[in-house]
Amino acid sequence: MPDGPPRMKGASFDAVRELYSAEKFSLLKVGYKLNAKAVNPTSMERQNVKLALDVINPFVSNALETRGAALKLVQAQSTADFINIIVTWWKVVNVKSPFKGHRLKDAMQEPVQSIDGHQLTFLNGIVEWLNTWKSIDLSSGTMTRETHTALRLTCYSLVELSRYCLEELKFKCVLLGKFQTYALEDRFGRYRQLAGAQYHVPWKSSVDSDPEESPQQYERSVVITEEDVTGCKSDIDAIAYVAGYCAHAAMKKLACALCCSTLVFEDRDIEVEDLKTISNLTRGGLKFPRPCTVHMVLITKLVVEKLSAGENAKEFLPCSNQRLIVSSTAVSLLKEDIDIETCQNGHKPETVVKLVVNAATNTLLKNYCKLKNDAIQGEAQKKDAARKAKTFKKK
Repeated sequence: MPDGPPRMKGASFDAVRELYSAEKFSLLKVGYKLNAKAVNPTSMERQNVKLALDVINPFVSNALETRGAALKLVQAQSTADFINIIVTWWKVVNVKSPFKGHRLKDAMQEPVQSIDGHQLTFLNGIVEWLNTWKSIDLSSGTMTRETHTALRLTCYSLVELSRYCLEELKFKCVLLGKFQTYALEDRFGRYRQLAGAQYHVPWKSSVDSDPEESPQQYERSVVITEEDVTGCKSDIDAIAYVAGYCAHAAMKKLACALCCSTLVFEDRDIEVEDLKTISNLTRGGLKFPRPCTVHMVLITKLVVEKLSAGENAKEFLPCSNQRLIVSSTAVSLLKEDIDIETCQNGHKPETVVKLVVNAATNTLLKNYCKLKNDAIQGEAQKKDAARKAKTFKKK
């Protein structure tokens, strides 16, 4: 960014194209990330972040600075300056680890620790630069109004968010890379594909084709009867073994001795009929789950079986949030069954149940996928064997 009074400088994409043309047949390139797609993108490819980063990177700016004069590239230095501004901005706003700057030996990739830090000073400079750019009122050679507004608002918001976190919330540092909209962009991308890859998606179309199913609609369709519970008696040993693992996973996150005693038996030398598998396999480390923990896993197992069978399967299997649907349905069914009180450390029963159910859901859905994959492979092998047998008969 220029200091002092505003000076008009231009950045030319033609300089980048000419640099690529000059080096494209060389085995060793200074601007080695440049490629044909990056310098000649289609309208859709211009939205591709990977291709944009092939152009907006330090190697290209360095190549323009060092070889621009030799190759007689127009506006090579000012183009390199523009790329360096965007590269620095990208570094500042994509810090997600407190140790990134130390590891990469880059001060601009360190977390924000002070209002007067160089990262926020840079972002404030970007805001002033954009304000100056807007005041010139150019008709061409500038960002679109939407892009200009979005970039300015992003920089200003990050500065104010950092100020609030450091001064009001008393954070030691702020990782600007944690403020992101990837989930929103992912969902918008799916709406576009469902609407026939249109860029401007009608509101009604997005509502009608929303792939995110509400978990509540499945809670009404899953009914667990006494017969369902009784029918799992033959599998109770395996269910108890998995319940021990689920209790272990929940205890790791809770780190609470009181909740631990609620989920598992403290005495590992006890003889319990449903825990034979654990008794046979343990060498002192396996958890012996209490009946309430076993019941949580049992209900979760029944929920997965109900949702993946019959009419429910047609709606459940195509969903992208199957884990959320299973866990929320199981937790809803367990609300009245589990008699757990809030512990002295403040852990509510809903929190404990949800952690156990989440671990059980992961295990059950993983096993369900394995069963389906094995079935598909088995059918493919049968068809392959039949085809080979038919070929041999012809011979």
